[in-house]
Amino acid sequence: MKLYLIRHGQSEANVKNFFAGQSQVMLTEAGIEQAKNAGKLISHIKFDKVYSSDLYRAMDTQKLAYPDCECERTSLIREIDVGCLAGISLEDCRKRYGEELMVNRQNFNFAPYGGENSEMLQNRIAEFLKMATDSGYESIAAFCHGGLITATMEYLLGIKTDKHFFATDNCSINILEYKDEKWKLVLYNYTGEI
Repeated sequence: MKLYLIRHGQSEANVKNFFAGQSQVMLTEAGIEQAKNAGKLISHIKFDKVYSSDLYRAMDTQKLAYPDCECERTSLIREIDVGCLAGISLEDCRKRYGEELMVNRQNFNFAPYGGENSEMLQNRIAEFLKMATDSGYESIAAFCHGGLITATMEYLLGIKTDKHFFATDNCSINILEYKDEKWKLVLYNYTGEI
């Protein structure tokens, strides 16, 4: 089974550098173009199943990149919940919460702000991966979020990294293969540019 994790296009939060988390943020014009380009990269693939996070930026990316398909929306592949930080600029959060915020951000720990921590996010990831592997589908697309993709890599590798170590570009295509009860990374952070 191949699982294609496709990050959403550039969002308003990406441009304005504020925490989006699970808030509803729209794609920018550049994000719309990125989604259309991602669609060209995957247009030849016949997915057996298409999932999308139920947040607008992922749903809109899916509609632009892979339209005319049945798509199941799921909260399992939402971005990490950042709690009360949602909608606030990184700079304002840094002023308010200091260096502790930066440490918590690196560790995917937004529980002190009413959001999720790394363990909570990885529990969602584990549930989604089990659903995918148990499905019997051979080719699955999941339109999701950068933090979720980073945390998925950490989960599968069983390691903890700086959150920017596995950073992905907007609308990047990331392919994982599950075979003989093992995961293998096939392609990471591909946007069609070399």
